[in-house]
Amino acid sequence: MDAHAQQYDPRDAPFIITRTTTPWGEPLLAGLPHIWVGVSLAVGKLGSTTGQVTGNNYFNLLSMASLTIFALVCLAVTVYAWLRSWPLWTASWYSYTAWLLLIPIGLATVFFVGSSAVNNVMVISALAVLLLGYLILFRASRLHALLVALFILPILPQVNLEAIPVGIEAFLSMFFGLLAALVAIMVLRWWSWQAGVTLALGANLIAGATLAFISFYQTDPANFYGSSTADVWLFFVIYLIISILLFIGPALFWSLWKRPSSSTSSRV
Repeated sequence: MDAHAQQYDPRDAPFIITRTTTPWGEPLLAGLPHIWVGVSLAVGKLGSTTGQVTGNNYFNLLSMASLTIFALVCLAVTVYAWLRSWPLWTASWYSYTAWLLLIPIGLATVFFVGSSAVNNVMVISALAVLLLGYLILFRASRLHALLVALFILPILPQVNLEAIPVGIEAFLSMFFGLLAALVAIMVLRWWSWQAGVTLALGANLIAGATLAFISFYQTDPANFYGSSTADVWLFFVIYLIISILLFIGPALFWSLWKRPSSSTSSRV
């Protein structure tokens, strides 16, 4: 594709630079971190299904080695992005870099402070900082923010999931990682926030339905989260609302933010 023929939304202009690689080069780089994390986490889960100590150690070591290399690559990509004016494909890596930086901070807090109240304050503060950063990034470049938000898909199966067989957890890690990667690839291919956010919501719709089904019908023990159809629908609706707020919320926030400013300007 001819770079000069590309049409950019002015709201994405501050960050976007001309694509210089092949039409599939940067899209694949954007999808790579999600696949990498999904597969690495799945390998670690599969170690628990072998039933053998040696096999378990082998899978765990392989998973840890892969994630360690991934962490180094994330830092390298972030430095590269900073030096090259933040090309769009690098946005897929930012959330993982922030996540990796927050882990040692959290561990240091637990080790040196040891207070649950302080730890809770640290967690809430970190989430507030990440939310603020996400809103600021969205205002600068909606496409960058969209790619950053896809981080939640491969990580979600690892958060507060209980009573799920490890084999199914491994499947969720790979499946959600693949979903996020496909969305990231198409965002780079289409170069459109409207199309990308529609695809992201569709992917989350599939992920939410899959997660709801597994959480209510594949748990061990059975009925761990609930047994009624209403419970399943409530879980799915909550997941869908969170997804909509994640991807559409910043646009609504900034449109409401601008409205009072516009009213004030018109009165002056």
